[in-house]
Amino acid sequence: MRRTRQSARHTQVTSVASLDENAAAVQPQAGGKRGGGLGGVKNGKRQGLADVTNTRVTRARKRRKKQASGSKSGPKQGSNEHVYHTRSRSKSAVSSKEKRIVQILFNGQWELAYVEKEAKCAVHVSYIIDGGREQISITEVDKRLREVPEEEVSAIAASVEAAQLMLDKKELMDEDEAASPVPLPSNESIADVVAVTAAAVIDYDDIDLPHQNDTKYPTEYIEEIFENSRQAELDYRPSPTDYMTTFQDDINERMRSILVDWLVEVADEYNLKPSTLHLSISTIDRVLCKRRVSRGNLQLVGCACMLLAGKYEEIYPPSVEDYAYISDNTYTAPQVLEEEKCVLNDIEYVLTVPTAHTFLTRFLQAAHATTEQEYLAQYFAEIILVHMEFLEFKPSVCAATAVYYMRFVLDDMDGSARWTRTLQHYTKLSELDLQPCCRILHAKHSIAGDDDLKAVYEKYNADTFDGVAEIPPPDELPF
Repeated sequence: MRRTRQSARHTQVTSVASLDENAAAVQPQAGGKRGGGLGGVKNGKRQGLADVTNTRVTRARKRRKKQASGSKSGPKQGSNEHVYHTRSRSKSAVSSKEKRIVQILFNGQWELAYVEKEAKCAVHVSYIIDGGREQISITEVDKRLREVPEEEVSAIAASVEAAQLMLDKKELMDEDEAASPVPLPSNESIADVVAVTAAAVIDYDDIDLPHQNDTKYPTEYIEEIFENSRQAELDYRPSPTDYMTTFQDDINERMRSILVDWLVEVADEYNLKPSTLHLSISTIDRVLCKRRVSRGNLQLVGCACMLLAGKYEEIYPPSVEDYAYISDNTYTAPQVLEEEKCVLNDIEYVLTVPTAHTFLTRFLQAAHATTEQEYLAQYFAEIILVHMEFLEFKPSVCAATAVYYMRFVLDDMDGSARWTRTLQHYTKLSELDLQPCCRILHAKHSIAGDDDLKAVYEKYNADTFDGVAEIPPPDELPF
């Protein structure tokens, strides 16, 4: 679909105005003789549509001339002054600050534009860079139009306003060019300023664009899904995060780490999804911060939580008898089922909660990760599960840290390139936000092969995961 320029739009408006006057001619004047159909009646004879239209246009023209001659103080009919004021009022009716800024997909690229008008059948936009205009059919709006994030709107508006001030200054100085020896910027250079500034503000890859025609991929509202997940992770975090020292009296952090290490082995044995393992550990923490558990029942709580997570995530989850068996028959199947009911009461039957794995898949997509990079980031995410020190960080921060640290371990690049604008946009986090968590992760990674809790290390040292656990940690971090 082509853009239409300003001149073309004025021509269209003029044509529509003429049609409106022609259509108005069909309506009978008050007090005149009635006519039928499309024609009028004059002297008892029916006239065609063309005659009536011409007559009404002539009368309208005479009326305008009469009004113009009667107004001595007003500008003359057709003068430049009248046209100038009319354009000025039309142009300033809606300022650029009041217009909504959106992004338009044009020839495979997202460009900035103002929404001029929203009609029932189309949306009228004007491109910021070159002033081109386009009407987007209402059926194509979902595919070609998207909102600019709120945190970036002000920066874009400021750059556009600065470029407009340059243009206004150039127009004023053009009137007396000889008075200023300083070379003035051209319209093209001003457009370049806007383009470069806008590109600097929105300089990230649209990772959802390849999936826009996939009906199974929610491109229209995937950003809203993750925005809701960021809010939900605050609502369902364990509170307090240091419940082992402030609430529990018979178990400690080491016992929790042993339980998680064992559950990693169980998940690997039954080929459970990573999402099942993460949901299991999340549920355990939510239970332990609300109910005091004895060390003899801690493993029972772990079995019940993984049983629930398997039912929620897996197609063919392990049965309750399987959990009684893998606990070396320490607990019976009825005991596991009874504990399952207690767990559901503790978490108020809420199992749809975001975990680090929920965000990790999205962040790896933003990082354009290879298979090796995905395995290594998953390895770091499971190291985070084992150690309770990471509970003070939100799941989204833990997921972003796994990707950030993975790029330190694998990528040979300068520090500024490890966290791109695309990653910053989709994680909503900067490098400074990730560095505290990254320091702890580096310390845990450095002792992963020597620790007696080796389930995660042995899992990712296998050929199934390309042996990424063997990749050595960096000697030190640059922060």
